[in-house]
Amino acid sequence: MIYPFLMGVVIWVAVTQAIDVDQRIRTILAGLILLSFVLDKKGLTEDRLILNSLDLKGIPLIEIDRVVLVEDELTQLVKVNYFRKDRRGPVLLFDETITELAIFFSTHLKEGSKLEIVTTED
Repeated sequence: MIYPFLMGVVIWVAVTQAIDVDQRIRTILAGLILLSFVLDKKGLTEDRLILNSLDLKGIPLIEIDRVVLVEDELTQLVKVNYFRKDRRGPVLLFDETITELAIFFSTHLKEGSKLEIVTTED
């Protein structure tokens, strides 16, 4: 929640305080960089799970013991929950299909890790 506020402050300073066009452009670009942190929060790499935009290392997939995938039927988002060292991590939301995520985790998790897919039936 702090990034949109900081972006607004940076752009406000650019418009009100900058003397010349070059300074305005630089300050607006700094605000857009802050906006990129807001839009790029989480994700998957070949060997890591990135939890937020400032997470430089992420969680290595070889450390994850169990992954639970749950598809929300209303929003069509997939909730991903992982367990590492007998502790539950935060629930992450992805807009990929549950099939794509299941294939990704089944090929990238360490041998012996559990992958659970929870579905609801009417």
